[in-house]
Amino acid sequence: MSELTHSVTVRRLLPAQPARVFEAFSSAEALGRWFTPRPDISLEIRAFEFVPEGAFHFCFIMPGDERKAVAGRYERITPNDEIVFSWIWETPDPHADIPTRVRIQFRAHDGGTEVVLTHAQLPSEESSKRHGEGWTGMFEQLEAGFADPQFLRQAEARPETRPETRPETRDAAHA
Repeated sequence: MSELTHSVTVRRLLPAQPARVFEAFSSAEALGRWFTPRPDISLEIRAFEFVPEGAFHFCFIMPGDERKAVAGRYERITPNDEIVFSWIWETPDPHADIPTRVRIQFRAHDGGTEVVLTHAQLPSEESSKRHGEGWTGMFEQLEAGFADPQFLRQAEARPETRPETRPETRDAAHA
């Protein structure tokens, strides 16, 4: 196996404040509105615990019902500033079982937000290219969402409908 030294960085300016952009990543309902690389792909959220050490498990459903699943854990969540998580594709993906790492930064910029996503520890140039295309497509979906004034409003109005989430927990030493 090759060394996991490849990475890709994707940047996007979005027309919303960092808190609003961060919110789009912080609930299953919000992610379900945009977190796909293309409009013809849907997202099945199998697990979503948006807390440090919380797990996620997503399945992308492609045209023709092809399914690609990915899972990981949130390593660090700093509200409105940064999210860091592992990203591991599942079989039969060609990059299955290779742990990679994603870091998303939110920076205030000219009344909006610059989002900087770095996906590291990728196994090859081909993998870097594939992930760069996927993340670029996701940011296009997110940007299109912010063009809709109702984007995220339903998630705000009904927080009890956020499936498979749990409130922030404390470590055992503080329990």
